[in-house]
Amino acid sequence: MGVKGLWAECKPVAQTKCLVDWAVEEHTHLNGRQPVLGIDANNLLDSVVAALSKRERFHTDGAIGSLLASILPYTDIPAILLFVFDGRHNLKVKSGKKVINKNIAIYSIARRLIQAIGGYILNGPGEADAQLAALSRQGIVDAVISDDSDMIVHGVGQVLRYNKEKTKNTKRMFIQVYRFSDVQRHLNVDHTGLLLTAILSGNSYADGLRGCSIKTALEVARCGFGETLVVRYQSDPKLTLNKLDGWKKGVKFELEMNSTGRLSSRHPAIASRINIFSPLNSLSAYFNPAQLPSCTRMDRYDVAPTAAELEAYSFIEHGVSFDGLDAESRPNNTLVLVPKEVFIPAVRDFCTSYLHWSGDTIVQYLSRKLWTGVIIQMLCSPFLIYHELDTGSPRMPSMMYTPWHKVQLLSFPKKRKEEKYPHSNTTYI
Repeated sequence: MGVKGLWAECKPVAQTKCLVDWAVEEHTHLNGRQPVLGIDANNLLDSVVAALSKRERFHTDGAIGSLLASILPYTDIPAILLFVFDGRHNLKVKSGKKVINKNIAIYSIARRLIQAIGGYILNGPGEADAQLAALSRQGIVDAVISDDSDMIVHGVGQVLRYNKEKTKNTKRMFIQVYRFSDVQRHLNVDHTGLLLTAILSGNSYADGLRGCSIKTALEVARCGFGETLVVRYQSDPKLTLNKLDGWKKGVKFELEMNSTGRLSSRHPAIASRINIFSPLNSLSAYFNPAQLPSCTRMDRYDVAPTAAELEAYSFIEHGVSFDGLDAESRPNNTLVLVPKEVFIPAVRDFCTSYLHWSGDTIVQYLSRKLWTGVIIQMLCSPFLIYHELDTGSPRMPSMMYTPWHKVQLLSFPKKRKEEKYPHSNTTYI
């Protein structure tokens, strides 16, 4: 999805990293604050449904199992997870294909699982990618993970793309990091140039100029036509196609004559089609998408309970942590984002209700897929309290407390060379 060929053009500046390593590095850069990771929920769930639809039969249990396997790896990430869903005003046709109805069972089931792993849910009024881009500009999210290259065109500061090849034969999730500043420098265009590139070559919202490839669109954008177009559009709310005749003539002349020398060759065939081309639909989609009012983020790191208080404390019980960021949860358009952790009983109930697993099966599965993430989240939690048992012996077990979990540390094995995160001998209480 997005702008065809844009990922390939940006690939030289992509940095391949493990998602956990990225979160730890961001944690350091943000002076100890947990990064907020925006996740395009529809993009994630569509990939799950698409993979299953290729099979001969579509089983609900198989879909839920794939959903669980796709979402649980996010528990390893020491970050605040914000899943954004499409709203009622999303596009009915995207990338030339009809958008399926999102009100199917898998989407409502996914919401329950997201709540169980400690993720926040935000329902945008329109497209999730446009809402995430707005949250990035407002400083609400520090990065967005998505396969939609329109995220780059929207100007998201950091776009993380799932690296399927590197993740295939490992238990860790790898991503490619695209920083907007690096993309601009590599492509030698500013934001308006990127917008024009998407408009000419085609995007999720509208078809481009027929025959114009991503490379040709970039060459035209380097001539400055993007800035001219954006200024005209933003200065005239009632801009019509007739008022763009002068701009079109300039683009047509450049395609025919290559007067600036910035094009690799002249393109008279493409130039002949500029008269029937309209950039207005794409401009409207990029500049006037349906989105929530501007918000500010308020980080909650002011809770410092004692070990005794933590045993009885729960953000969920005290109403500090809400799963859906609806209007009632956004007083004065302020998003209160508390670093949360996995709620293990909810994950257990999910596996029981939807997959009909036995208790032993759940324990075996979660011991492989979840316990490492629980410990990582606890160690990175701003509310962590480490308590040594007063037994008179320094070798006796110790305790770790957070508002969600209490863990007894029994021993720490030596790290093996092939392991980056060795499993400690722990007991969950």
